[in-house]
Amino acid sequence: MPHALVVDNNPERLTQTSEIFRTHDFSVESVSDTEQARDIILSARPEVLLINLDGEDVSSRARLLTFLAHSNVADVTQIFLMSSAPSYVQAAEGMRVGARDIFVYPSQLNRLAAALQQYKQEISCENSRDKTVHQSGRGLLIGESPPMEHLYKTLRKVAPADISVFLSGESGTGKDLVARTIHA
Repeated sequence: MPHALVVDNNPERLTQTSEIFRTHDFSVESVSDTEQARDIILSARPEVLLINLDGEDVSSRARLLTFLAHSNVADVTQIFLMSSAPSYVQAAEGMRVGARDIFVYPSQLNRLAAALQQYKQEISCENSRDKTVHQSGRGLLIGESPPMEHLYKTLRKVAPADISVFLSGESGTGKDLVARTIHA
């Protein structure tokens, strides 16, 4: 079950949006304090983060957004923003922190629900693909030539080992695919 963190200083909105997550089979943690949210992000690494941009406490919300912009959170967490009247500044801020989307509250709660459903489908497809990749032993690589067979054999040897592997090669040769295969 994916884990979500909802950050909103309005208790009614917090309850309403948290319920949308629960309806879509997310475990939900809800907080109104942005400092507490930052601590949870660092410790629990939720798969989805929803931040409401409305409210009086602009400075603490700005600190949270600055933290997100200067961290790698968006690499592992889907970030969504919400506001009753989103502005271009908020949209730009969302892009800066790696937000996937910004929703208008309350009129676009159905879009939030659809985005959560889409996220769950993407995760399901990734898990299915990862399982297939792992079972084949070839990862995301294709090819049957002798050099590729040698590469597959080498990858099967190094993948289970707890060692560092240095990959080198020209741009576009598939180093990222080899790395993903090793970690699959």
